[in-house]
Amino acid sequence: MYQATVGSGFGLIWTRWQAGIRAFPISWRQLLWFQMAFAMVAGALLSPSLAWLLDRLIRSTGDYAISNFDLLSFFLSPRGMAFLAGTGATGLALLYLELTGLLLISADPDRPIGALNGLRFALRQVPKLLRLGLLQLVGLAAAAAPFVGGIAIVKLTLLNDHDINYYLYYKPSEWTQALALGAAIALVGVACLLFLALRWLFALPILLSSHSLPFRCLRDSWVLTKGHVSETLGTLGGWWVAASAVGMVCVSLLNLLAEVLLEWAGLRPALVFFLVSVLLTLLLTVTLAASFFTKGVNAGLINRLYSEFCGGSTVIPPDLNPSVGASERVGPIRMLWLGIIIV
Repeated sequence: MYQATVGSGFGLIWTRWQAGIRAFPISWRQLLWFQMAFAMVAGALLSPSLAWLLDRLIRSTGDYAISNFDLLSFFLSPRGMAFLAGTGATGLALLYLELTGLLLISADPDRPIGALNGLRFALRQVPKLLRLGLLQLVGLAAAAAPFVGGIAIVKLTLLNDHDINYYLYYKPSEWTQALALGAAIALVGVACLLFLALRWLFALPILLSSHSLPFRCLRDSWVLTKGHVSETLGTLGGWWVAASAVGMVCVSLLNLLAEVLLEWAGLRPALVFFLVSVLLTLLLTVTLAASFFTKGVNAGLINRLYSEFCGGSTVIPPDLNPSVGASERVGPIRMLWLGIIIV
């Protein structure tokens, strides 16, 4: 169970970050176990559709080289629209499925539930997760529509006399005006969408803990986040910004190391090939580890905020046993085998 965090301003945010980072080592094995199992589920669901897409494109064009026009023609066809709808729904369900597992496993640092236990529960909630995701998607699309329309009006009003290449080359005054107006409209639109996303942030935790209907979960989340938007944005948004900044520094250091090593290798092909392979493997490993750590702590922060705002409640539903059985304890051998299967 999470303890209430005391403080204000950046000190409160920093305290939450520290608590989230300290809680991560407790449940990291189960989180990793879940991520590996989830990768297998996602691959099993998406691979057949992508293979079918590639087969249809090759059959329709008769060539292995597929142009952007071929892609656009296919996606505008009835089959292409059906493919986009099916794949989009699957991707949305997978997004919520992953977040559900991460939230459940990191909900109670003292007694993390088993990864497979969380995955089984999340799979049973897919219909509800999909309805909630579609409801949020429709709401965000409806909120974005006026801003998209405003940008379209700016384009038709100021940039309707010539094609885009003319404006890019000559950069007349109406081009500058259109850019300024479009940027202002887009900025306000992004701010509104972010505000909506923050007000609906706890719809998923409420759905998991109470089994309420998706629309009621959105309404309850709106009530729950009243007066907490800024601190929620500071806690979660600040965490992603800080994690991204650290990631960029790590990538820059790896690039610097690569430049030094490749300059040292000179024109020796075997050594260059070996160094490139090692550096790419290192970059992939660092990227995956950073993503795993960032998402794991982010799920813990969402749980912490939900617990604080709800007076100690947790996302774990009453009918889910928050314990790790012996069959779900993750050892190095299991991790190795799962990693080999996924690769």
